[in-house]
Amino acid sequence: MKPNSSYVTITVDKISARRTVAAGQYTYDAVVTYHYGQNIKRCNRVQFISGVHGSPVLIVVGNEELPIQEWRRYGNTLNPDWVRRFHGSDIESANAS
Repeated sequence: MKPNSSYVTITVDKISARRTVAAGQYTYDAVVTYHYGQNIKRCNRVQFISGVHGSPVLIVVGNEELPIQEWRRYGNTLNPDWVRRFHGSDIESANAS
């Protein structure tokens, strides 16, 4: 999901408010932009899903739903800061809406 190339920078442009999607599950939606050099960028909408009892985090991009390996290295609870750490972004919490 995350590009490995050194010339790619990633920005998290927006993170939604927490939504309940099913009993015991919640989600955050994010808009993430991958910048390739100075003139090329690709914007993706991604969704992160977890459970209120600390279940693993899933990432959904398009129609693909994948578990995030070793998800606790970004924090023990899925929240906007977790999403920013996953993408290596330092945007302010004020950008979360």
